[in-house]
Amino acid sequence: MVTCGLIFATFGCNEAPKTVLNIKTAKAPTTELPIHPGPVSMDDCEDCHPSQTEAFKATGMGRSLYAPNNQPIIENFDRSAATVTHPQMGATYRAYRDSSNHWWQEERVAGQLVQTVQVQYIIGSGNHSRSYLGIINNELIQLPLTWYSQAQKWDLSPGYEGAGHMRFLRPIGPECLFCHNNLTPHVDGTAATYRWPLAEGIGCVRCHGDGSIHVQKRRVGYEVPAGQPDPTIINPQHLRPSKAFEICQQCHLQGHVRLLLPNQRWDQYDIRNDLASHHGVYALPTQQNTVEIASHAERLLDSRCSKMSKQTLQCIDCHQPHKHQVRAVSAVCNQCHQDKGCTDIKGMKADSRCAQCHMPNVRVSDAPHMKFTDHKIQRTHTQRQPSPGSGSRPLKALLAPKGTGLEVETYRALADTLASVRGDKHIRRLGPATQALARYLPHSTWSKAWSIYGRAMMVLGRNVDAVAAFDKANRLAPSTHGFKSMHIQALLNLKRYVRAHELAKNLVAAQPDSGYAHGLLANSLQRLGRHDEANQSYEQAVRRLPKDSSLQFNWGINLLESGQPKAAAERWAGAVDADPLNVDAHIELITYYRANGMDTDANNQAVLGYRANPNNGRIRLEIAREARRNEPFSQVFERYNAAIVADPNQVAAYLELSKYAEANNEPLIARDALFRGRNAMPTYPHWDRLQADLKTTFDRPDEPQSR
Repeated sequence: MVTCGLIFATFGCNEAPKTVLNIKTAKAPTTELPIHPGPVSMDDCEDCHPSQTEAFKATGMGRSLYAPNNQPIIENFDRSAATVTHPQMGATYRAYRDSSNHWWQEERVAGQLVQTVQVQYIIGSGNHSRSYLGIINNELIQLPLTWYSQAQKWDLSPGYEGAGHMRFLRPIGPECLFCHNNLTPHVDGTAATYRWPLAEGIGCVRCHGDGSIHVQKRRVGYEVPAGQPDPTIINPQHLRPSKAFEICQQCHLQGHVRLLLPNQRWDQYDIRNDLASHHGVYALPTQQNTVEIASHAERLLDSRCSKMSKQTLQCIDCHQPHKHQVRAVSAVCNQCHQDKGCTDIKGMKADSRCAQCHMPNVRVSDAPHMKFTDHKIQRTHTQRQPSPGSGSRPLKALLAPKGTGLEVETYRALADTLASVRGDKHIRRLGPATQALARYLPHSTWSKAWSIYGRAMMVLGRNVDAVAAFDKANRLAPSTHGFKSMHIQALLNLKRYVRAHELAKNLVAAQPDSGYAHGLLANSLQRLGRHDEANQSYEQAVRRLPKDSSLQFNWGINLLESGQPKAAAERWAGAVDADPLNVDAHIELITYYRANGMDTDANNQAVLGYRANPNNGRIRLEIAREARRNEPFSQVFERYNAAIVADPNQVAAYLELSKYAEANNEPLIARDALFRGRNAMPTYPHWDRLQADLKTTFDRPDEPQSR
C-alpha cells in the first residue's frame, strides 16, 4: 500500500480581506492601504533604521531560522558527544560536519544500514536549543537530533523519544514555520514543499506589516506630521494594548492545537487583521497550567497582574523587541506595587529583581533539557505537571476564533478532533470529539471541516464514512487537493479501485510534479490489474521521490505480479536501501533468494533484516527458517520460540515448528506447538485438520517437553 504519511497538508487557499488597525494616538487612515506584491526586505528597512535592524538580527527572533553556515558554531561535534542511541529503537544517530556542510547520520548496525541527510537549515536561535532541517523528496523534514544549549548536550529532538517516530520523514509544514520565518510560500497539496529558498528568520514585516507603501513614500520625501504616527506602517506602540499583544501571540500562544479558519493560509497573515480571524488556539485539559516552550502569552494572561490591569500589561513593557535584553522589570512592577515593599528579605536587596521569585526559570513540559521564564506572575510560584492521558474535560480556547455561536462550537469540535488524531495518547478523545463534530457538520459548507472528519473516520477504521466525508469536501472545494490523497486511500481500503483510479488520474493532472499523486495512480492501476501502466506510473513516482521506500516496495510487488521477479528484487533492494526498517522488503528479498537457490544471499539478507529489526516477529521467523538448514534442533527450536514471543499471531510459526519437530522425532514439541497456536489464535479454522494430519496424539500431556 502506498505510504501517505505526508499527505496532511493545509487546506485553505484564499487570502482574507484586509482590515484597518485601530491606532490609539491618532486617527487611523480611512481607506485601506494598497498591498505591494511581496513585502519589503529587512535590507530596505536598514537604509533608514540601521541600529534597529542590526540589533534585531542578534535577537532570538532574528535568528529563528537560518542556513547552517550563517551563524557561529555553538555545538560540540566531537564524535562521542554528538552520538545518541535511541533507547527503544536501538538506532544510533550522529551529528557531524565536514569542511562545508552539516550532516545527520542514522546507523542501524555499526558500519551498516547507514542513512545520511544534509542539514539545509537550522531552526532556533541557540539561546535554548537548535534543531535541524533537511530536504528529502523535495519536502522539508526535521532531523532526529537537537542541540540543547543550556545543558550543552545533544539529545533526541522533541517527539523523537518514542519508538514510532518518523526518523527522517517528519514534515515541517507551514504551521510549524509560521513562528520561525517571514512566511515562505507553501506549495498547495504538499505537506512541506515551499518556493525555495526559505525566508531566513523573523523579519520586520511580522511585527510592522508590509512596508511597501511606507518605503515608497519615504523615498519620495514623505514626512509624517509632528506628533502623529505614520499611517503607512504599523508601530505596535501606537496600537490598543490587546492588538499590540496579538502581534506577540502569533508565535507565543501555541496551545496544543491551532485551527486555521476558512479562507486562511499559514503562509499568509496580515497583522492588520485580528489574529482570531486567522486561526484559533486550544489547549488540552492536561496542558492547562503547565509551562511550555511557547506558553508565554497564555501564562501571562492567567496572571492576576494581567487581569487586574485589564490586560493592558504587554510584552513590550518588559521586552525590547529590537534588542536581546529585558527592560528594568522591577520598575514595571513598581508602577503598581510602589507602595508595597517586598515581604521577602531577598527582595529587599538593592540589586534584586522581582522576576527572580515571581517569574522564575522553570523546566518546560514539552521538551527536555530546557528552562524558560514562567510568565504567570505568582506570589508563590507553582507549576502543575501534565497528567497522563487527555481527560474528558473540553478543550480550553486560548484564542477563541471569531464567528457565530454555531461556528465557534464547530471550531472547538474540529480542534478536539485534530488534537485526537495527532497522537495515540489523546486517541480516546476521538470518539466523543467526532460525535460532537457530526452534530455541527450538516450546517457546514467548509471543506476543511469535512476533510478533518474524513481523516478521523480513517483513524477509526470507518472508511465508508471517511469516503462520504471526503466526497462532501470535494464537492465543496474541487480545486483543493490537500485531502485528495486520503480520499483515494480510503477508496483503496474499500476496494473501490475504479473510483480511486479516477480520482488519482485527476490528481496527477492537477499536480503533475507530485510523486505521491503518481504513486497513488500506480497503486490504483496495480489493484485493477493494469500492471504495465502501473509500472509506468511507479517509474514517474520514484523519479520524483527516489528515497520513498514504500514506493520502491510497491513497484517491486507490481513487477512480480507482471512476471518480472528479477526486476522486482532490484526494487526491494532499493526499498531496503531507502529504509532498513522496511520489513516487507527484507522478507520479499529473502523469499526471492531462497526460491532461486541463492541460499547464501537469503541468509545474509535475513541477518541484515534481523540487525535492523531485532524485535520483529516476521524477521525472527525468517531467521528460524534459515537456521533449519545448518543449526541443531535445539537452536532451531529456540529461534521459532523467539519468533512466536515477538509476534504470537503468526500461524506459520506454530505450524512450521510442529512439522519440524515431528520430522525430528519430537512428538511432544510438535503437539505442544499446535496447542499453543490454538490458544493464541482460536479463530484459525484449520487446527482440527492439522491435528488429524499430525502423527501424534493432540491431547497435551501434563508436562510438555521443553528445550
